[in-house]
Amino acid sequence: MMNRSRTMKWITYDGDDNDPSSSYFGGLGSVDLTQGGLYDRFALQITSITTSSATLRINVFRPFRGSTLLVNLPTTAGIFELPFASFTRDSIFSSAVDFHDVGFIEFDFAMNNGESLTIDSITSVPEPSSFWLMLLPGLGLLAKRSFGIPMPAPVFRARKTAQGQHQQNRE
Repeated sequence: MMNRSRTMKWITYDGDDNDPSSSYFGGLGSVDLTQGGLYDRFALQITSITTSSATLRINVFRPFRGSTLLVNLPTTAGIFELPFASFTRDSIFSSAVDFHDVGFIEFDFAMNNGESLTIDSITSVPEPSSFWLMLLPGLGLLAKRSFGIPMPAPVFRARKTAQGQHQQNRE
């Protein structure tokens, strides 16, 4: 028996074909969602949500290839990440999509009447730990410039200085 209070809404991203009623598996051309291997997940910036049972199915296609992921949506606002590695081959295709070569993306939301969701952005992003590791050197330089925080001297300079002082004391 079908739950008539459940509603399906979708977002389709297949390029600029000026036809909102149809989708084309190769409409984006050949988009690299990984940005050369740097990014490994979708990030949805959810700004408000009132739901207890909403689901999201993401379909990523290329001609003759497809991958899909079905997840429960969170019940609180924030960043919701979906790793590309979590996707599985769509059963109607013989091969999974390569996220380096995407032609069509579809986001299908299933929600009960009265539930709502507001998304500010949907992007592909790097793994969180690698993102912060890449930022650490830049944050250190920013702190030094912005707040005048003294940065420790590199180890090789500190040893050289210590040896020079010791030799002067001997003479």
